[in-house]
This record gives sequence, structure tokens and C-alpha cells, in this order.
Amino acid sequence: MPTQAGPSMGANDGDDCHLELVFSRRWKHVAVVRGFVQSYLAVHLPEDGPTNPERVAMAVSELMENAVKYSTGAGIKVAVSFSHTSMPLLRVVVENQAERESIRSVRELFDRVMAGEPLETYLTMMREAAAKGHGQSQLGLIRIRCESGCRLSLETPEDLVRFVLDL
Repeated sequence: MPTQAGPSMGANDGDDCHLELVFSRRWKHVAVVRGFVQSYLAVHLPEDGPTNPERVAMAVSELMENAVKYSTGAGIKVAVSFSHTSMPLLRVVVENQAERESIRSVRELFDRVMAGEPLETYLTMMREAAAKGHGQSQLGLIRIRCESGCRLSLETPEDLVRFVLDL
């Protein structure tokens, strides 16, 4: 089951919040963590505008699915921070350990997703996924890029895959 590693209010500003969750590599945890993150954000952020909790939760869910799929470690970390006074307004970090080959695959997919015009890339990848039939669609990252409004970045230090969403 997901464990809460520590939500905290900012020391100097009651409007700044940080939430960190660590969960094991189980598919059923993805929906649980998504629901929790969406509910948590809904308490603190407006439903309209760029920080829409449902849209952010979708992006978090897609990244968690990648983490479950590619992770080699026991713990997948999701950290959510937001501020009403500084930029970025919202930052989400999803981090997991992975083998070198998985890191290379994730990096290649990320580079493809970030190249070119987002909608055109999304449509191309959707056509490819439909032609493959069932299996891994690999549409999560491009969906985030097209639908979330977040800036997506990837860091791969050592044996880690760390996705960062900024808004």
C-alpha cells in the first residue's frame, strides 16, 4: 500500500505545500495514488486554470504507470509541491530505479515525444499504437505533453528515472 513519506506546509508561507508518497511496484497502487493526489490538489488548487487537479492527476498517473512498468526498485516516489507565490506554481516529481536498458528505452521515447509539434506527434503515435493492436501503446508521455499543459523534463542520474512536471 502507498505510504505517506511526509506532507508538510512551507515553513514561511502557509500557502506553500509539499507532499511526498512512496509506493511499491503494484499496478493497483497507481489508481490509489492518482485519486489521493487529485483529492489533495483539489483542496488546495482551483479546478479551473492551468493547475486543474484532474489534469495534473492524469499526468501523475501516466508517469506512475511508466514507473511501475520500468522500475527495478521497491519504492516509487511521487513528490508534489506547489506555491501561490513562486514559480513554478506546481512541480511534480516521479522517480524510480531502473536498469540501464530501461533507462535507455525511456530516454529514446522521451526524446521522440519532445521532438516536433505535440499534436502531430500524438496523432502519429496513436496511429502506430492502433496498428500494433494490443500491448504497450507508449502514449503516456505524449498524452502528458498534449493534454496537461505541464512542462515535462527527464533526468537520468545513475540508475534513476526522474520525470519532472512543472506548471
